[in-house]
Amino acid sequence: LTSHVKTAHTHRQKDTQHTNSRMTEQVNPTSVKFPVKPELPGSIIVPWEELSVAVDGPTEVQNLALDEEGGQIYISFETDITGQYTVFVKHNESDLNRTPVTINVMKKGSGSEGTGGGGGGVQNKTSGAQPTVPTQPADPNALKPRTIRFKVPSSGLSDTSDMVVYIKEGPENPSSTNIEKDGEDHLSVSIHIGKPGKYLVGICKSGKDIPNSPFTINVPENAFKY
Repeated sequence: LTSHVKTAHTHRQKDTQHTNSRMTEQVNPTSVKFPVKPELPGSIIVPWEELSVAVDGPTEVQNLALDEEGGQIYISFETDITGQYTVFVKHNESDLNRTPVTINVMKKGSGSEGTGGGGGGVQNKTSGAQPTVPTQPADPNALKPRTIRFKVPSSGLSDTSDMVVYIKEGPENPSSTNIEKDGEDHLSVSIHIGKPGKYLVGICKSGKDIPNSPFTINVPENAFKY
C-alpha cells in the first residue's frame, strides 16, 4: 500500500547511539505496527490521508508509514535501537484523540508495548534483515502538499456528476480535485496543492461556469506546515 504520511520526520536525541547505554541497545531491525483512529476531540472523524505523523525517540526510525488495511488505519516503522519512542499524530495542528502514543521497543523475546491509546494491539517483530541506513530527518520548515477544502453556494444545483473544478488563476494547478454536495445549499470543494497564495477556483457544469464561479480562496503558508 502507498504511504500517505504528510509529514513523517524523526528526531535524533543526543548520546543515544552508544551501545553501552543503559537505556538503549542496538538490536536487529524491529518492526512496530499499531492502529490509530482518525478522530479529533469532540468525536470528529477526519480523512486519514490528511494526517501528519512524527516520531521522537533515541534514533531515527526507518520506513515510517501511515496506511489503510482492511478498513483500519495503521502506523508502522522500523528501528534497530531499543528504547522509548513517542509517536505524534496530527490533523493540521490538532492532535488526534489518545495521542501522542508511547512505544517501548525491547529486545527480541521481551515484546513491545504501547501506552497512551491509539487503539492498542502494538505488533513488534524482530526480523533477520540486515540493518538499513537511517533516513535523514525531513525539514520541519518544508511545505507539505495538503488537501484544501472549502464550501461554496450550490445555487440550487444538486447533481455534481458532470461538474469540473479548475484553477483559473493561482500559484499552481492541483494534482487532484473533488466536488460533492454538502447539505441543501452548499457544495464541498477540495483541491490538493503544495503552494500557498491566492487561488481563483472555477467550477463548471456541462462546460459552463456555475453561478458566482470562479471563487477566490487565500491559502496561507502555515496551512502546509506540520
